[in-house]
Amino acid sequence: MIAGVVCFLAAWLARDYGVRWYWLAAIFTGLQPEFFKLGYSCLTELVFALLLCGTFLAYQKRNWAAMALIAGWLPLARYESLPLILFLVVPLWRVRRLGLLPWLVAPLLVQNVCNAIETHNVTGPSVPNRQGFGLQCRCHEV
Repeated sequence: MIAGVVCFLAAWLARDYGVRWYWLAAIFTGLQPEFFKLGYSCLTELVFALLLCGTFLAYQKRNWAAMALIAGWLPLARYESLPLILFLVVPLWRVRRLGLLPWLVAPLLVQNVCNAIETHNVTGPSVPNRQGFGLQCRCHEV
């Protein structure tokens, strides 16, 4: 389901950016090796791809609040996207929407607070490890 939505959003983004054969974006996204198999595993690549497409779509539509809120969820899907959050500060700064900066970090802060409450450990900020959106990945447990 998520893979289909990602393919649709890829085509939508390509159309909005003026690509003549935009429908090929959906085909090439969906025909990547292992793309649809990812939906049946514990991996978070599809969730990250969905959030990234949503972030770019909101950026393209100049919906800065949606861009900041959706982008704030990116580190919860894939912690490697933390540097991407820094790059997304630039468009908010250019359009003078600095009031939306807390939305970029709010989901990660909420996750850290909930983790600190659950573990009774407030040693400092953390990034999600095996827990995408707070769900424990149990595919590899026997």
